Amino acid sequence: MRTRLIMLLAAALLAACPRSSDDSDPGDTDTDTDTDTDTDTDADTDTDSDWQDPPAPSELAGQVLVLEQVYEGGYGWAQVQVEFWETAQPTTQVRVEQQGDCVLLHGATMNGWECEPACEWDEACIDGECVPYPEIAPSGTVTVGGLSSGDQVFEPGSDGRYPVSWDWPEDIFGVGDAITVTSTGGATPALDLSAWGVETLDAQVDTIVPGEDLQLSWTPPVSDERSRIQLLLETGWHGSASLTSIWCETADDGDLTVPAALTSQFVIPSCGECEMSSISRFTRDVVDFGGGPIELMVASRQAFVAWW
Repeated sequence: MRTRLIMLLAAALLAACPRSSDDSDPGDTDTDTDTDTDTDTDADTDTDSDWQDPPAPSELAGQVLVLEQVYEGGYGWAQVQVEFWETAQPTTQVRVEQQGDCVLLHGATMNGWECEPACEWDEACIDGECVPYPEIAPSGTVTVGGLSSGDQVFEPGSDGRYPVSWDWPEDIFGVGDAITVTSTGGATPALDLSAWGVETLDAQVDTIVPGEDLQLSWTPPVSDERSRIQLLLETGWHGSASLTSIWCETADDGDLTVPAALTSQFVIPSCGECEMSSISRFTRDVVDFGGGPIELMVASRQAFVAWW
């Protein structure tokens, strides 16, 4: 029976779905230093099933996320999140299998206490070695333009982190509005990125059954054709890296099937209601200064629990 599994997502999904750095990547990440990249919103007009060189979420060395989180019944909250690092976060996940627009990834745990001697709090344990997490790399004053409430300015704190504000109207952007990000530059060079506001996502997700196709459906947009759909299915829990992930990016045409060959390898989450999985309608722009992709993502997102 088809059920709608839409629940509050407590935080942005940052530890999800990296690609392997080897030749099994579904697409080569754009490494240009301008904003006219292969992953910008011009590419999002395509309706075929290619990957458009998308950066996987944990490949990112930085992100400005302009998010409308939607709940059952149509209400929700909005968030703007700004963060940059010297490089992408360490990970053990690699691509195991690709089917169509979807990739299955898997990796070992990275708990610091699993190394001998145990890692420091700012290190991950990977293959028996302690690997430091990257330093924060602020980009000076960041201005996010085109929001419904007007341009917003973000300043890094003494530790280089940008404050996260939850005091936003539900409709943080208008459909088709140009959303821009510029910065004065710093450890991360100056930015000049742009994307577009998307329609509110109304999606349905079947209950996940291992070894069976997973069906997703949603109402396609009527006012714009630049948006795409991202699906993240996660195991794990808050504060714990996901061991197994399914990551899909596809045309915003109203339906997606995650093949049984991938769901059969998706481990049942052990944490109960772990608010980790989501489906998003989005536009993006990406730049890479050498440390990894930096992404502006403008999204309407529904969160759900990937369990059965």
